[in-house]
Amino acid sequence: MLTRAATIYVAILTNTLDSNMGSMVAPAVVAAGLPPKLVASFLTTFASGSTSAIEQFPDVTPAIIKAATVAFQAAYANSFQKVFLTTIAFGGCAIIASFLFKDIDSETMERGVVISLERPAHLDRMIVDEKPVQEHVEQ
Repeated sequence: MLTRAATIYVAILTNTLDSNMGSMVAPAVVAAGLPPKLVASFLTTFASGSTSAIEQFPDVTPAIIKAATVAFQAAYANSFQKVFLTTIAFGGCAIIASFLFKDIDSETMERGVVISLERPAHLDRMIVDEKPVQEHVEQ
């Protein structure tokens, strides 16, 4: 189940981030002075995370890099917001499902299924290999 949820979260994150790169980062770098014909290749280079490749990109200035960085951070935060909202939806479904399940009867939970959180008193009196259980526990 955890693998499925992680797959859903990653899919939402990558799809939303791809969308936000075009809608948030591209206008920011164009406003900072990057020619529109270079935007697609710059976004690919910027997303690679290679500082040297970004600095060597044609027509790039520190102002463009800063604008891209700020817009990318905002796009990333927006993408994670959608992942968190998805988590709320899964949690809501789990709460609703918990109301629909039948309670487990005490008859079903007999014969060793219930695990005692405290040590039962009768274990102190048991003998294992000619020694009291307490001696086995201390060793």
